[in-house]
Amino acid sequence: MFTFSVVPITAARIPDGELEALLRLVYVDGGFTEASIAESAFVSANVRARGDVLVAQDAHGIVIGMVVAVPSGSPACRFAKRGEAELHLLCVHPDKRRSGVAAALVEAAIAVAREAGARQMILWTQSSMTAAQQLYVKHGFVRVPHLDFSRGERSFLVFARPI
Repeated sequence: MFTFSVVPITAARIPDGELEALLRLVYVDGGFTEASIAESAFVSANVRARGDVLVAQDAHGIVIGMVVAVPSGSPACRFAKRGEAELHLLCVHPDKRRSGVAAALVEAAIAVAREAGARQMILWTQSSMTAAQQLYVKHGFVRVPHLDFSRGERSFLVFARPI
């Protein structure tokens, strides 16, 4: 049986390079983010500045996933207003998908946002990320089509749920 834990990045001693490598593997190598965007967006300090970073670690302490719970006051927010939070950068190492890691990260991010006083969580995902969309729906998120947007050639679907 595969075991892992989800902890705040502040409780884990994660080298910046490990976090950045995971993001590049999932988003850039996966074809979801341009390398030029990743150069600044995935710098560990910039990721940490968004909000509460949670990481999933295997039994050996290797980072296998991450997510950011972003409070409404963060400059990284796109939609969240007072009393809301956003879920950013959910990713799981390709070798560890379908093992419950993503679900645990989503639930942990919701718990962090709820504890901070948020009543709703908002996220956006690319239209091509169908597995992520299924995960979000399974966790109670519903589409908010009037907030959908495009950035260059990529289209993004917005989801939200009360927490």
